[in-house]
Amino acid sequence: MSKTQASEAHYMISAVAQKYSIHPQTLRLYEREGLLKPSRTDGNTRLYGEEDLKQLETILALTRDLGVNMAGVEIILNMREKIE
Repeated sequence: MSKTQASEAHYMISAVAQKYSIHPQTLRLYEREGLLKPSRTDGNTRLYGEEDLKQLETILALTRDLGVNMAGVEIILNMREKIE
């Protein structure tokens, strides 16, 4: 873990799920689909940093507010990544 990552706040899956009112299984699905890439502790616990939370907020805005399905979210995020 780099010095920048060490100073950044990280949140466990339960805290993120509660904060965004989603089920932890939804976060696991987003990870399986490659939409989120949380770091892991030595004990394999998922840790979500600020960049992960920003990505999650984008995913939730697309799905909740705009009604985009998972395939559409993946395409949009990939295009966005290529542009940046």
